[in-house]
Amino acid sequence: MIALAVNELVSTLGAAPPATTPIDPTGGAAPRPAGGAVGVPTPRLAPLARMVGVAKTYGRGENAVAALTAASLDVHPGEVTLIEGPSGSGKTTLISILGLLLTPTAGEIWLEGKDVAGLGERELPALRARNFGFVFQGFNLFPALTAVENVAIAIRMKNPRARNADAEARRLLEQVGLGPRMHHLPADLSGGQKQRVAIARALGGDPPILIGDEPTAALDTRTALSVMELLRELATRQRRAVVVVTHDPRLERFADRVVRVEDGRIQSIPRGALPPAPPAEPSGSPPPISLRSSTRSTP
Repeated sequence: MIALAVNELVSTLGAAPPATTPIDPTGGAAPRPAGGAVGVPTPRLAPLARMVGVAKTYGRGENAVAALTAASLDVHPGEVTLIEGPSGSGKTTLISILGLLLTPTAGEIWLEGKDVAGLGERELPALRARNFGFVFQGFNLFPALTAVENVAIAIRMKNPRARNADAEARRLLEQVGLGPRMHHLPADLSGGQKQRVAIARALGGDPPILIGDEPTAALDTRTALSVMELLRELATRQRRAVVVVTHDPRLERFADRVVRVEDGRIQSIPRGALPPAPPAEPSGSPPPISLRSSTRSTP
């Protein structure tokens, strides 16, 4: 089981980036108003990532299946985007391509100021590790490791040269409210506590974008709302982009946008009362993409 978990973490986190930038717990950025979901008139910043006309087809000829068709999506700092749709609609394919876990058949993926859709597996792992943190429905924790060891090992997988992995792991667990239980094994933690460990692990290396694939599906209602509230705070206070796939409409209260995916197509992107996005740049010249806001504050 540990070997399987190691393989999954390695494939998800990718190779080590050149360096890891710790979160500044005393950053002076003004946070969004508390509870800043739909309806909060916060200026929209340039996207951290952009998908343009993305398609994914499995198989060829008569056996070809279009999992995603002409999908375009911008991911902005400080925003929570929910992706909803029936099973098999293309939601997981969408976030897998966004997170560089899948290569699109067609289209563009803009990250770090360039189109990375055509890059190979030599270049993608470092990009993936620098820019994305992943939270899964099943937690994917190492059962023989404590909470702090689970977070620290993920930090070292992203950057083997990290010298402060243990201290950073402790700080992240404190940040998500698990300081008193950081030395417990997963078997001694509740479902909500395990998911908070998984969120702390995803924050290792300070990625600007968090992607959650049904992160609340295995939790009871109260715990699910608590976990979603934490993700909302990470977007509001630290200006991270949070993208969550869900079947639960009760989570919409935490979102800035709800993206509906059906039959491989994005059907609608409601934006509530948010101000409009900046005007699109001419074709071939997407707006500059900033990986991180210059300052962040810890909830």
